[in-house]
Amino acid sequence: MDYYSVPRRILRGARQLVYPRRCPFCDRVLGSVPICPDCAAELEELRRKPGMRLDASQHYLGSSTVPV
Repeated sequence: MDYYSVPRRILRGARQLVYPRRCPFCDRVLGSVPICPDCAAELEELRRKPGMRLDASQHYLGSSTVPV
């Protein structure tokens, strides 16, 4: 079956009616809109936020004394 064939398009449309695309953050039905308009500002802010880094002392997993 070709991707653009009539049966495939009908099945794709039925699937979108039963399982519509939803925003992963607010669960709003998106339909054909690529980005949720309600969550777009918060998502852009998360993209620009610098990553959280640990201090060098927090990376050490061993103990300071060696058990005998």
